[in-house]
Amino acid sequence: MKRLYLTAFSLLVLIPLLSMQPDMTANQVIDNMIESYKQQMQAVDDITIKTKAGVTYQMVDMEADPPVYLMRSEQKVNGMKIISVYDGEYYWTKNVSTGNVRKEKSDTGPLSFYRNLKEMTAEYGGTQQVDGHKCHVIMLDDADLDKLSRSTNTSVMPGQKQDEMRADARLFVDAENWVLRKMVMDITNYEMQDKEREARMVVENTNFREVDGVMVAWKTISTVTIEMSEEEKARAEKMKKQMENMPQEQREMAEQHMGSNMEMATDMMDGEMKMLREVVEVKVNSGLEEHLFDGKTL
Repeated sequence: MKRLYLTAFSLLVLIPLLSMQPDMTANQVIDNMIESYKQQMQAVDDITIKTKAGVTYQMVDMEADPPVYLMRSEQKVNGMKIISVYDGEYYWTKNVSTGNVRKEKSDTGPLSFYRNLKEMTAEYGGTQQVDGHKCHVIMLDDADLDKLSRSTNTSVMPGQKQDEMRADARLFVDAENWVLRKMVMDITNYEMQDKEREARMVVENTNFREVDGVMVAWKTISTVTIEMSEEEKARAEKMKKQMENMPQEQREMAEQHMGSNMEMATDMMDGEMKMLREVVEVKVNSGLEEHLFDGKTL
């Protein structure tokens, strides 16, 4: 009888504990993201994504071992065309002022992003709603910001060596189609004006559309908020008023020179910078040629 009581007591203790165990883990979420991406790319050879600021070309081969991912980005900044190329091994960039071409060994692209997540210390954080969509939450402690941002093309920390920065991050992954809807990164060692300060970077992917089986976010909003002292805020407010009172001709010249960066610079004075990426057209399997992804041609 005593043994029966002990067994019953053990069951009463264990059943609630078992019911508290999550039905999903961080690695399972990542695995589902990988599987979903591979399924989307099965019949894809190349993708062209045009935005209001430029165009990105991608070439993929999921059948190769390891899978191939190539990328070329052409963006207009202050009237200048900025081109970068990833050839599967090196990331190539060209300095528009000097004409010098630089290359660095890199691991870029969606599959790289998933591999990097696997290597980090990831924990499952349950589920949350994002814009009405149920999402699984992945939590990362002391993550490599460079690996997170470069893999997702969200390098928006101005003038920083991101490989030196660390962040605690939360990723919100759609529970139905396994796309990344939101990423929040809290950075503790962002350096500005010779001072380390806290910063937060939020990337929101919205308005997903399916194009020939590929899920594409039609709008991406990247917001960076930087810690500022009261003295710095007062100086920034003074500078903003000076810009507002700038003679019309001088202001038009500044806006013509800085373009969209004018608004960005004004926002930075308040300790916040917001960038919008809006897609206008997506083409799948348009027959891109491999020479587009040759960095030596820059």
